[in-house]
Amino acid sequence: MMQKTVLSIKQVVLLTLLLLLFMPTAHSEDWVYTTRPGDSIWNISQRFLINVNDWKKLQEYNKVTNPQGLQPGTKIHIPYTWLSNQPKSARLIATQGTVAVVNKAGIRIEVIDNLPLNNGYQIQTADQSYAIIEFADGSRMAVKSDSILMLNQINYVDKAAIVDTQMRLKRGNISSDVIPFQKPQSRFEIMTPAAVAAVRGTKFHLQVPNETSMLSSVDEGTVLVSNPQGESVLNAGFGTVAEVGKPPSPPIKLLPKANLAYLEPMLMSKDIKFSWPSVSDAMSYYVEIRTQDDDNNIVFTSKSHQPIVKVSLPKNGKYILFVRAIDKIGLQGLTAIHKFNAGFASTDALAQPKLNSPSNGDEVQTNKPTFHWFRIDNVKGYRVQVSSTNDFSDLIIDQVIEQQFFRISAPLSEGNYFWRVAAISSNDELGPFSEYYSLLISE
Repeated sequence: MMQKTVLSIKQVVLLTLLLLLFMPTAHSEDWVYTTRPGDSIWNISQRFLINVNDWKKLQEYNKVTNPQGLQPGTKIHIPYTWLSNQPKSARLIATQGTVAVVNKAGIRIEVIDNLPLNNGYQIQTADQSYAIIEFADGSRMAVKSDSILMLNQINYVDKAAIVDTQMRLKRGNISSDVIPFQKPQSRFEIMTPAAVAAVRGTKFHLQVPNETSMLSSVDEGTVLVSNPQGESVLNAGFGTVAEVGKPPSPPIKLLPKANLAYLEPMLMSKDIKFSWPSVSDAMSYYVEIRTQDDDNNIVFTSKSHQPIVKVSLPKNGKYILFVRAIDKIGLQGLTAIHKFNAGFASTDALAQPKLNSPSNGDEVQTNKPTFHWFRIDNVKGYRVQVSSTNDFSDLIIDQVIEQQFFRISAPLSEGNYFWRVAAISSNDELGPFSEYYSLLISE
């Protein structure tokens, strides 16, 4: 007859502590690899571990019963100290206004140039503020005004060229330019209260206006937006809206680019008023200005309910204007871009063309007039614009030609018109437009 072994309470506690001490446990600080078809503990160890012979230790750490039969999608946790190539993280490369960085322990960190960012950090931006993050693979993200972004995992294993980035946007909006992945094991995911956006190399925008919804729009590439209720695959030029408890909407076509073609490339003041033709179905416009020599330097952001904005720039310089029309549900449309000089004329600026004929105010008896202007030396060509309005917001013709005259091919209706010309340099820079001339077409 066998005797029962009865353990004391002290022995039970001691045994439990020993089991906990030696039991392999995966931690949130581990690097997590998601398996693909054909993966095994052995070849994962070959690729990532300092000591390949530690494959059995890796197997035990992840409680894998069959090291040769890993199911695709299995999460394999690897302590950072075991990795042959330490993952690189990200850094904060530019800020404007009030930006706070809080570490994993909840301690606020001083914001300095090229501040290293680690897993668990949180980025907070105030009103009229922004932060730009550069990830180790070269991808970039702009955290816009009044946003909170949690950096759950932001690693890049360069030996394997694997991106492992997972973030949570609690509030606000971001714009990202993600480098296309080299390896299929990579991931770049942004979680929100309503859905997750998974990216595989793209330019896109993400907004979290409240605790129950999310909007995403794509300029280039593809984004998969999903939640437990469904998913929506977004290609360039489309967006979606997701709400808690509902599947993301089917892809919605974004509003087209605003027409910025008639904006002047050279302005002799830092105080500027930009206006452009309204975009059909636009409820408002997102406007942003960055410096040309450093596109991380955002000097102005605004949301305007009209296709017009007034700007007072910090100094003379070369800038880039970005405009996106916003539809009735809040999705930002495709990005229109205009480069300009403010407060000075460039020393290598092209001359302003002088118009010849038809003279200003002429009445012509043909619906296919020919426009002439005086030649400018050492230019590649000219840009000719004809409009029904003197602010050139309603362009009828906008054409680039080589010669110093232009004959209209499609007949114009009777009425008043305005025309102007700008020269184009050998490196494709557009000079200032001439003054405009008016003409009356009557048959």
